[in-house]
Amino acid sequence: MSPLLELITPLKVLLSYAVPFAIWGIVLLRQYLSNKPVTRRQIEHAAWIAFIAGCWILFGNAGVDAYQRAMISLTTAVISQAALFVLVAGSFHLVERRYPDESKA
Repeated sequence: MSPLLELITPLKVLLSYAVPFAIWGIVLLRQYLSNKPVTRRQIEHAAWIAFIAGCWILFGNAGVDAYQRAMISLTTAVISQAALFVLVAGSFHLVERRYPDESKA
């Protein structure tokens, strides 16, 4: 197995995805409990945003851990974080285009 894959443990995966799903879930639950309708589009939007944020947390932490364990150089760590940021920013933009806010429409 690759030494870089050892940086991704089941606990890190669970925590990386649990935090964004909990945050977006609380927002939708609060809206639901205040008797406001929660649309399918809002649920899909929240799920995609939580998935993208979980990937960002997971792979960002893996990159930092790899640098701290001297598996990659500082230049590689900075470039990987920048590339990850670009991918996440593009993903958020695509999700916003796919699931526009109903108040804007």
